[in-house]
Amino acid sequence: MWEMRERFVPVYFKNDFFPFLQSTGRSEGTNARIKSNVGPTYSITSFLKEYQRIVDAINIAEAREDNANKQKTPKMMEFGYSIEQQAMEMYNRNIFSKFMKELRATTTLSYKELEQEGHYEVWEKTNQVYNKHRQRRYIVITNLSQGREDYSCICCKFNKDGILCSHILKILVETEVRKIPDKYIIDRWRKKERRINLKRVQSSTATDDILRFNILSRAAAQLTSKGSAKEEAMEYLLDETLPEGTQPAEASGGQTDNADQPGIQMRQEADDGTNMQDPESIKNKGRPVKPKRWKDMVEQERQKSNAAKKKKAKKGGTSSKLYHNTKLITRLGHPVKIITVKKLCNTQKFIFNQ
Repeated sequence: MWEMRERFVPVYFKNDFFPFLQSTGRSEGTNARIKSNVGPTYSITSFLKEYQRIVDAINIAEAREDNANKQKTPKMMEFGYSIEQQAMEMYNRNIFSKFMKELRATTTLSYKELEQEGHYEVWEKTNQVYNKHRQRRYIVITNLSQGREDYSCICCKFNKDGILCSHILKILVETEVRKIPDKYIIDRWRKKERRINLKRVQSSTATDDILRFNILSRAAAQLTSKGSAKEEAMEYLLDETLPEGTQPAEASGGQTDNADQPGIQMRQEADDGTNMQDPESIKNKGRPVKPKRWKDMVEQERQKSNAAKKKKAKKGGTSSKLYHNTKLITRLGHPVKIITVKKLCNTQKFIFNQ
């Protein structure tokens, strides 16, 4: 069963959107992409930084490809179909090449309409030099009633890759359809200027509750800041916000003694005639601190090892210096000058006559 996995495994993933990937290549490709610079002993922060670096690299590649799509277009059409011209205008370069591969495959296919309306059977021609060992027939179902334009095939290539298969394109060509429905050209494979800007529908999830809570919290903070400046403003806010019959002490959970809080007394004294304001902030003098470039773990470890080597060399560097020790002694009744030179733990004596 393991040796014949290529025959039955793709069936379980044909309805899942994994564009142009095999069932055995998704995990290996993703792991190899991330494991190149992140090891099992690295922290979560290192993993997130590496993930962000990969995302930035993908965005840069997409922007570069979008620029190439604007400047480069195919010189001429291969078949001259209207659907080919539509794909040339809508798809980016990479997806257009894959679409043309499917369109070329329609020349090797035959079809016939079944008894049931809107059902077609498509298969490969048998008069080819290279034939598959097992001939397979595909069923294409169309629904063009009541203004609908629905096409589906049992191979489910559109569900997995996001482009129409050669079997559906064969039916479109033979039935002389002039335009591919817009729903079969997904926004992900379009050129940047051809993408559809759909309006986002607001969902009623818990995220909206959190957003409303944050907005009301900021508005309440501003009101309390202004209401605490004067007694009249505080009383007005209490009358408007607290329910009738509720005292401020009850709303706050009990009475508080302001005598033990010197800050409140100072604020009350300041309300008599003057309002205390925050002091003006002064910018720091000198040049601003340069932002440090982010460094990966390998570069940090390399810098640490270099710093340790420099520190060790600085400590051991004193042995390479020359130490002169001069002594005057009397030798055979004559004054003699002895100079002792130490270098790398080797001692040499030089005797000079005075």
